[in-house]
Amino acid sequence: MFSCGSLAPKLKRGGGCMDHGFVRPKEDWELSDGIVFLLRECASVESLQPFVIKNLENLSNLCYIDHFKHANTLKENLFKSLIVLWSRMGKKQMRQHVDLFLDPVFRAAKSREVMENNMTFAAQDLILAIEKLYGENIFRAIVEGFDDRLLPELERIKQEGSLKSNQDFIYPPRGGPIPNNNYGIGSGQGAVAGQLNPGGVGGPEVMTKAPWAK
Repeated sequence: MFSCGSLAPKLKRGGGCMDHGFVRPKEDWELSDGIVFLLRECASVESLQPFVIKNLENLSNLCYIDHFKHANTLKENLFKSLIVLWSRMGKKQMRQHVDLFLDPVFRAAKSREVMENNMTFAAQDLILAIEKLYGENIFRAIVEGFDDRLLPELERIKQEGSLKSNQDFIYPPRGGPIPNNNYGIGSGQGAVAGQLNPGGVGGPEVMTKAPWAK
């Protein structure tokens, strides 16, 4: 263990935590990531919203790019930022652009790769956020009009979303197997919230929500 100052004499340009002299060229994906943030913030300024609309197709194109190491990181930020952007732009302005994102977002939401979990959850959250904005029936009609083969996936995401919304993290039960490898699964309600392996070896592990948790 070293404190920041203990390494300062070995660093360039006077030492210190921030003045280490290390720089590298920006990668292309980092520039794209910055543009995502920029457009998200522009969406909150009414006079800049036409500029955002003009670049929505470019944002949707980013959802298809997978050939570089940090593609999942870029798309995770993109999906999270689109939730904010959508709420700022309003459902009326965004309605005619929903189709641009349905295919890539549903594709990302299907992923089962461990390394893509954060991106997958962000894609699912975006789908649920758009559904909430337009309403269940209207969004279902939008998805069905685009590609009715996506409807079963929509129902799966909704079911998983309803489970996740009330779950807390729980530890595995002591001395017992993990049922179906369901780490972190629990109801988040009642005296035995988060119970795993009830009545099994080692007894349940219980986690309840704090009074201020929503």
